[in-house]
Amino acid sequence: MAPGPRNPVAAAFVLDAILSKGDLGGQFDWRTGQRRIEVGLTVIRWRIALAGWMGLIFLTSSRWMAFGMSAEATEIYFGVLNYAVRKLAHLTEYAILTYLWLRSVRTERRRFGPCLAWSAALSACYAVTDEIHQNSVPERLGTWTDVLYDGAGILLMVYLLWKIRHGENAALKRRMLGIPVRAAGFQDKRSRPA
Repeated sequence: MAPGPRNPVAAAFVLDAILSKGDLGGQFDWRTGQRRIEVGLTVIRWRIALAGWMGLIFLTSSRWMAFGMSAEATEIYFGVLNYAVRKLAHLTEYAILTYLWLRSVRTERRRFGPCLAWSAALSACYAVTDEIHQNSVPERLGTWTDVLYDGAGILLMVYLLWKIRHGENAALKRRMLGIPVRAAGFQDKRSRPA
């Protein structure tokens, strides 16, 4: 159906948008007369979260946090579990970084694979530069084994995101990958009765 007065659903949506001061609340599909509602944060907000997370990683590697982040300093808190906790922290922080990169660079649903690869590559580059940065801080020690733990976190997140993307759980896809939700009443082509 064409937009305009001949499509009563589209006309009602446009009227609703005008009355609500232009807030369309998602993308409108003129062919079906349905609104797709976006889930979660906008790309700009994901990029702000990414910059904040990268800043936090940089801050924990810097001179300002070196006194509390060294192996000797954290041993007071974690005791015999110190090594495991520190390496799990590396794994976790770079898994989160990979996820934030994906949500920041992926602007189209069709480009999942290339965006996931770029996210992993950019996270790995940041892991290497973080360890180089730690070598320049007198109180810190950057090691290649930390880059391996960072890489393990990156690969774990890539695996999880790939499984989510190709899985059956639509709610998980919406929450983790931001796949748009169709408005009520819309049937996907695959779910239409024959």
